[in-house]
Amino acid sequence: MRRIAACCRQVGAVGGGLAIVWVLAGIVNAEYMQPDLEKIPLKRLIENLEAKVKDAPKDPEPLRHLARAYGMAYAAGLNDDSVVERWKGRDEVWFGFEPRPVPYAPPTGADPSGGKSRAFLGRAIECYKAALELDGTHLVTLLGLAWCTAQTVQKEEAVKLYREVLAEAWKQEGKRTFGGLGHFVTVETAGYLKRLLDPKTDGKEIAELDEKVKRLESLPRAITPVAVPLQDGLSRAELVDPRGVAFDLDGTGRRLRWQWIRPCAAWLVYDHDGSGRIASAVQMFGSRTFLLFMEHGYAAMALLDDDGNGTLEGRELEHLALWQDLNANGLSEPGEVKPLSAWKIVALSCRAETDADGSRCNGRGVTFEDGSVRATYDLVQRQAE
Repeated sequence: MRRIAACCRQVGAVGGGLAIVWVLAGIVNAEYMQPDLEKIPLKRLIENLEAKVKDAPKDPEPLRHLARAYGMAYAAGLNDDSVVERWKGRDEVWFGFEPRPVPYAPPTGADPSGGKSRAFLGRAIECYKAALELDGTHLVTLLGLAWCTAQTVQKEEAVKLYREVLAEAWKQEGKRTFGGLGHFVTVETAGYLKRLLDPKTDGKEIAELDEKVKRLESLPRAITPVAVPLQDGLSRAELVDPRGVAFDLDGTGRRLRWQWIRPCAAWLVYDHDGSGRIASAVQMFGSRTFLLFMEHGYAAMALLDDDGNGTLEGRELEHLALWQDLNANGLSEPGEVKPLSAWKIVALSCRAETDADGSRCNGRGVTFEDGSVRATYDLVQRQAE
């Protein structure tokens, strides 16, 4: 599997219409998995999704994908002959590795589709409404409907829908003490709603929205990198040093103080150039691996599982290493980062199990040359006090 330092940006005109194309460009110390994409005519993609809706009339998921495809076609001014990109084998538009709940922006300027895109907007609204009839609690679907409605003349209805999304999202997100992964629905919805409010008559509401956004964006995020005990019989608790060290453990470029591990354990890392330099969580196996938002470290490891058998072995272990921070200072110093072969490791399981407290682990996570095994742990690390 190819691994390319990459970032994504939207460009290009293909096949007579604007296509959604993602261009790879280098980022220092950042590695994306190159997406396995294929180009497909918009008309064909929509026909495939419509067939799935017909085959599973009680399943809201195909309707959501169809609504997003229509919404994107409207936003980008596409027509039936336009070419879009999708994950190979999946009938859903590729919106990048970390898409927002509404992964496109309103159109600007003249409509290159000659008015066709307005019809797409109407169909998107119909599909969002149909999906909500099947699952009225899905906030991202409701937000999609609100966004599409805001593109019509029904601004008051859009404001009503945005407020409904915010009320429900805040019930969930307002209680958070840690940021978690992905995007806050509250933050994105607040941005859309503020554009429709009057600074004078709605000043109080705007101030309240700003306060909510400020609170959520200031929350520390829990990060979950995979650690490997270097001795048999060690529990999860015995690996963790709560005092913490300064390190960029959330992949934001900031060296904040985070809980760390003791020298009796090592981080599983991706040492792509063999330099032994580990600069951030992007090179670890956790919730920020390769700049993605992963649920846990085992999901990140699975990105390298080329044959899908749940185990990393052979060439799949290429560039993987263990970082034993001997002096616990958060700096990868000479001799601390060693390839798996130096530890006589021949296989890693990327299947996640759940222990008694709900944390991810694998009791047979590491296999050594002599056939012995040892546990691995997905450590939930928080900012140190």
